[in-house]
Amino acid sequence: MNSIEKFLKDKIQPIGEQFLPATESEVAQAEREIGTRFPELFRQLQLSYGRLVFTGETLIHAAPGIEPQTVFTIFGCKGDVGNLVTDLKLHPDLRQKGLIPFADDMFNNRYVFSSQMGDISFVDYTQGKLQSMAKSFEDFLAKLQVIPD
Repeated sequence: MNSIEKFLKDKIQPIGEQFLPATESEVAQAEREIGTRFPELFRQLQLSYGRLVFTGETLIHAAPGIEPQTVFTIFGCKGDVGNLVTDLKLHPDLRQKGLIPFADDMFNNRYVFSSQMGDISFVDYTQGKLQSMAKSFEDFLAKLQVIPD
């Protein structure tokens, strides 16, 4: 069992009837289009599962005393719908700031990783703010709490 499987065992489900993992060439193509290499754990997620949702309400707790945020969909590298490259093209403001969207909440806000530092932030379009969430993608996943349906 690889590290992504240990991390997410029984907490994720495909969008649709089955997982659609990306191939190494699809991940590499997405990285070329974005202009940066994905965090290694995110690459593993793409190669093992692709685009996905969680098995229940999913919250991320950035820090004590900060309101937790919901996580709805993790974007993929395969196809057009829910593709992080497509999503980045729809949000040129993020690209200009060196931010790569990889997930959203139910309100169309975005979780992004910094192309320079790899840290994770939450872009809250409703309040116009950027909130730091995790120091890495692995830290982001470790902070997730999945409340089963």
